[in-house]
Amino acid sequence: MSYPQGRIGLLRRPPPPLVSIFVGVTSVAAVFLWPRIIAHQYPLVRRFTAWVAPGASPGVISDAAVWIAYIVIAVILTAVVRRSRLDGRTRWMLVGFFALIATTEFAGLIRGGLFSPAPAWLTLDLRILGAVTSITMAIAITWISTAHGMARAPMAEYYADSDLLDPVTELPPLRSIQRRLTRDIRRDPQSHFTVLVVDLDQFKRVNKTLGHHAGNQLIAQAASRLRKCLRNSDIIARIGADEFAIYVRGSLTSERALEFSRALQRSLAGIIRVDDHELVVTASIGITVYPDGGDDAFSLLRNAETAMYHAKHSGAGHVAFFTTEMAALADRRVGMERALRHAIERGEIALHYQPQVSLLNGSVSGLEALMRWNSRDFGPVSPVDFIPLAEETNLITPLTDWAIAEACRFAATFNADLERPIPFAINISPSQLRREDLPQVVENALTRYHLDGKLLEIEITENALMDELPRTMETLARLRALGVTLAIDDFGTGFSSMSYILRHNIDRLKIDRTFISDSTVSAHSAVVTVSIISLAHGLGIKVIAEGVETIDQVNMLVEAGCDDVQGYLFSRPVPPESLRAVLTAHELSTQQDMRGIFHRQRSNV
Repeated sequence: MSYPQGRIGLLRRPPPPLVSIFVGVTSVAAVFLWPRIIAHQYPLVRRFTAWVAPGASPGVISDAAVWIAYIVIAVILTAVVRRSRLDGRTRWMLVGFFALIATTEFAGLIRGGLFSPAPAWLTLDLRILGAVTSITMAIAITWISTAHGMARAPMAEYYADSDLLDPVTELPPLRSIQRRLTRDIRRDPQSHFTVLVVDLDQFKRVNKTLGHHAGNQLIAQAASRLRKCLRNSDIIARIGADEFAIYVRGSLTSERALEFSRALQRSLAGIIRVDDHELVVTASIGITVYPDGGDDAFSLLRNAETAMYHAKHSGAGHVAFFTTEMAALADRRVGMERALRHAIERGEIALHYQPQVSLLNGSVSGLEALMRWNSRDFGPVSPVDFIPLAEETNLITPLTDWAIAEACRFAATFNADLERPIPFAINISPSQLRREDLPQVVENALTRYHLDGKLLEIEITENALMDELPRTMETLARLRALGVTLAIDDFGTGFSSMSYILRHNIDRLKIDRTFISDSTVSAHSAVVTVSIISLAHGLGIKVIAEGVETIDQVNMLVEAGCDDVQGYLFSRPVPPESLRAVLTAHELSTQQDMRGIFHRQRSNV
């Protein structure tokens, strides 16, 4: 987690000592002068005083008018202070010194003859009381002017001077909540405290498409909306680029905690305007409660974040309560991340290859390289588990570099003695397309192993095309300049259109397996599949179908005019040492078994 920058209070930095003293003294003088100005500007105050004490001298009446003005100002300021966002310590100090001033003035009036005879205890030398009043006011005003007391309530009470506010949201960092939680648990270990971690869904997409300035505006508005949902006793902190932690004091039942979470989500659900764009934000929220969800501040915050990730993996806008099962999964995830960091150097990462078969003649038309991880600590780990983990931890970059080099090395070796070279395909993560050095990594691998760029195909998801960031577009153009072909993987599951595909000169579409698996049982899936093939061919783009597992699916794809197929019907992904045997077996069996199918395909051409 990152720690936001900034400064507690209204001032980003504490003023120099001399400035603080000047502000304090000036404030004391102003407080003493304002009531006198009011008393002299409004004769009604003096007339009221003369009516209350008809025997008093004009000088005493004037002083009494000043005292009444003090009382009025004190009452008004007390009301304002109570409704302000000042912390409790500063509120009491303000109210206290106004009360002290009023008491001093009142004692002086009685001593001066407002009422006669004056009580004996008021005959003390009021200079001492006046000095105490002035010193108290100076301390109070200086406290506020040095930015110790004017932080947004109730946070200033809980933060040390070294804590830093986030410059975007003006929220404190994570350790402010940690400090407060630790103190409350120590004071009242039998109570219940609730911690929530809120993560904005798709925030990274806003940053990528609209830029960091727009992202900062979105975060600032989201923080403001969340803050309005909180009580004065609650604390909110920014703990990451798009994450907030909220500490709710007091026990919340599961129903109340869920209701509160939904209220937070509703506060974010309205349209947020950023520059000329209208954005709709959803949030995933994790919840944990002391003591069941953790016995200290660190574990409570960690477990709330664990629950948030669980909610996020369930889909945008979900809420999840922490459970012990999540803790086990989180521990496994931490261990997997640690193991993945050393997987390449340990030789645990490998590429397996799955054949792609031409529907024109049944020959192997390509090989897709698929990453596999056989961990010495966790055994075989599915790509569904470790690829997202690599993305989140930025380990995807070294894995990508290694995969590109290894695929090119094996392709050059494998094709060295083949009469008709077979192209190799490799998947590239959308985040990697934003790398400025990706084309150079590909070029270095092609050059090092003397591989023709036409024998390497880069597969990207269709959503990667929608970013349309200058760097992404430049990367794709530079890859094409190397002779590399470009393919869209899992086509039909994203939100792109043919206009994006034409704009980037895509060579091939790979229809997602969900359409293929349903094509023989669902008329809608069959229509979509046929339409994609027809439209792509009309634009001069080749089509391959993945996830083919039955002869019926092959028959449908042949009738639709699909170019290539890939799936378990032909072969599972196999390690490099088994690939030649698999291809030999395919040449001997598949073409014989499917001779009629390929004959019909040739007849349709």
